[in-house]
Amino acid sequence: MPNFTGRAVEVESVHKMFTDGHSTESSIRNVVCICGLGGVGKTSLAKKYAHKYRLFYECNVIWIQAESVHTMEKCFKKLAKRIGVELAPRPPEEENGEEVTRTAEQEKEELMARVYERFSDKKCLVIFDNVEAKEDLKQFLPKIVDPSKHTPYVLTTSRVRDLTTQSITNQLILGVLSPLEAVCFIRSQLEEVTEVGGGKLAERLQNFPLALQQAVAYIKDQ
Repeated sequence: MPNFTGRAVEVESVHKMFTDGHSTESSIRNVVCICGLGGVGKTSLAKKYAHKYRLFYECNVIWIQAESVHTMEKCFKKLAKRIGVELAPRPPEEENGEEVTRTAEQEKEELMARVYERFSDKKCLVIFDNVEAKEDLKQFLPKIVDPSKHTPYVLTTSRVRDLTTQSITNQLILGVLSPLEAVCFIRSQLEEVTEVGGGKLAERLQNFPLALQQAVAYIKDQ
């Protein structure tokens, strides 16, 4: 993970939440949410976690853009096509003598079920990045239909702090970098900056990850 500094404690905290409570009988402890302000580094932390523990998940990591129902559905359709999952044509059913075709909602649910089924015999991490509404997210969370099979681990990132539901009980509230982490990031990108100079810049920008990243990019361009 280039340009990523720090967050070692947070990475381990996420993994501990998963491994301490993972269950094949309930999805309640299989979901972890990273919450925090925009620009604080939620997506970067999710990427670092996925990279560090990719072998734990047998390299089965699924990334879903979760800003809306539309973006999540688009990602699942793209993933389904990539792994060769298709919905078989279904003849219209009859109800009271009239033909009833499959609705778009039914097709979405069937597609998701078949995608998750493809990973039911192996470990899998599904990352929903930048969740805006918990009701939207709940439509795409995996449903446990067979406790004997693997239950996907789900990691979400969101600015929303009330994502906690029956399915999401583990939250990590992400703050700014520590002063040491901020200085290490600056000096890893700007070799000519001294520790004192890096400390002053980090303090001015309040150790905020996005601000530090933008400042470093600006200095590099000068």
